[in-house]
Amino acid sequence: MPWRPGEVHLIETSEATHALKEFILGAPSSRIVVNFSVEWAAACEVLNEEYERIAAVSTNQNVYFFTVDVDKAQGYAESCGIDALPTILLIDNGAKVKELKGANVKKLREMLL
Repeated sequence: MPWRPGEVHLIETSEATHALKEFILGAPSSRIVVNFSVEWAAACEVLNEEYERIAAVSTNQNVYFFTVDVDKAQGYAESCGIDALPTILLIDNGAKVKELKGANVKKLREMLL
């Protein structure tokens, strides 16, 4: 899949999940941000709005943003150890370096800006 930095890519299918896994393994010099979320939760909605704003203003060409719809890609969320929503993972060189659980917009900004 042609992932582009500065855009939020929605992961909802097993094919997209597989492509994301491959991208993480094959992009060693990139920073990858994965937002695990659901559409129906108010806390996720609050964080998603800020997450999308941050992605839109990101000028770093090596940062890729993804949102995993946990209702549609539950297996992937479980394999990543996600036990709370929303959860944001920051991945550098294929390894998780930071994790944010909950709708804390201030911590999200600190993590990504």
